[in-house]
Amino acid sequence: MSAKQSRGDRREDSGREAWSGVLSFVLLVGGILVVVLLAAVMRTDPPGSRLLAARDAPVMDVPTEAGVEPPDDVADPVAPPSTDDPTPTLPPETVLDRMARRAGIDVERLAASTDGWTAQVGVFCDARRVESIVAEFGEQPALLVLPSYHDERPCFRVCWNRYRARDSAVRATDLPAGLRALLSGDPYPRRVTEVLE
Repeated sequence: MSAKQSRGDRREDSGREAWSGVLSFVLLVGGILVVVLLAAVMRTDPPGSRLLAARDAPVMDVPTEAGVEPPDDVADPVAPPSTDDPTPTLPPETVLDRMARRAGIDVERLAASTDGWTAQVGVFCDARRVESIVAEFGEQPALLVLPSYHDERPCFRVCWNRYRARDSAVRATDLPAGLRALLSGDPYPRRVTEVLE
């Protein structure tokens, strides 16, 4: 009897295992179907696609009844930013920026030939003062604004013309009276190589 009983138990166990395997498979397939159905029901558009569609949609005027004003809390449609102008918005250029740009140009002009001397009118750390000098004499190609640093501050060396000899730079007979008025004496002669360092 124990042999019959153990065979019956084995059949019962194998039957349970078979049903258990089938049940696991059915639950797995059912779970997958539930996930797929939920995904289909809750399907969302890619982020931003609705905004793009709304942005590109034409704006239509809604007719109102005669004498009826639209409510105050309805905002006017906001136009999207224009993409026609690819130029980024830059901060306004400062006086220091303008004078630094001018100094860069004058350094290149003076560096074309490094021989000779120049007449230094002065070194100014006030960019506004340099700008006023440039405004008054900047059209003349002999005016040179060159970068200089004093106590780690950006300053500008204002020079006049290029001369072959030191004595010619000291006399600077072609120096305008307005620039000469900034001097307490004669211009300070500087080698071109020295002011370009």
